[in-house]
Amino acid sequence: MSTKELSLPVIGMTCVNCANTITRTLKRTAGVTDALVNYASERAVITFDPGLLKEDQLVQRIRDAGYDVPQAAVDLPITGMTCTNCANTVQRALRKVTGVVEANVNYASEKASVVYIPGVANRQDLIQAVEKAGYGVVQTTGDEALEDAEAAAREAEIADQTRKFWVGVTFAAPLFLFSMARDLNLLGMWAHGEWVHWLMLALATPVQFYVGGDYYRRRLEVHPQRLGQHGCAGGDGVFGCVLLQPGDPDRQPVRLAWPGRSRVFRDRGRHHHADQAW
Repeated sequence: MSTKELSLPVIGMTCVNCANTITRTLKRTAGVTDALVNYASERAVITFDPGLLKEDQLVQRIRDAGYDVPQAAVDLPITGMTCTNCANTVQRALRKVTGVVEANVNYASEKASVVYIPGVANRQDLIQAVEKAGYGVVQTTGDEALEDAEAAAREAEIADQTRKFWVGVTFAAPLFLFSMARDLNLLGMWAHGEWVHWLMLALATPVQFYVGGDYYRRRLEVHPQRLGQHGCAGGDGVFGCVLLQPGDPDRQPVRLAWPGRSRVFRDRGRHHHADQAW
């Protein structure tokens, strides 16, 4: 059985008997192997089985005994999410941080609402968890307001997606038209030459690895063994999937996914500016 040690700040104690009461309550909890509450430092050191207990359950046990554990809440603007699966990935990463009591990520608003225990976790721990999962957190520098920093980050993201969209169109459109014309026998035999295949590869490569680079990079960082499974492959690798197998009916529906994603980013930018104007 693997165990985990957690140190929680406790408030509301007035004497040593209070500390003993909390200690007994924690030790009677299924999954707790050891517990020690120090009245002087006002902290509870708990050894427990993370497979049976979560941090929020331990906090609730202390509250049931008539005491409390201080908590803090923070909203983190998240960048890089392209679908609800991305939001779920960030949410799972945040919930694994020691000291996080609750974490919810909203894909529509691109924000993570986190309740954590100060002294056990901090904002930097949360940011590192998000970045390790392959996403980003908007951070302010100096006296810059959070809203201004978020707006700047959104604008940069929109610009990046727009640039990649047009790069994709520039290389994908001629490749698509040429390959369709060749398949329909509208071109001569020269279109079946070996050098044509290398030309098509050259046109497809920027689309696959520049336009779709975010997808591969994120999957390799988070789930290298699951590259190409789940997640949002249709969002970043859309052109590569379509062009490599144009006759596969399972690939056809994702042709509109990437332009739709670009529109989502633009709409979010408009909504953000509308909210500021209001």
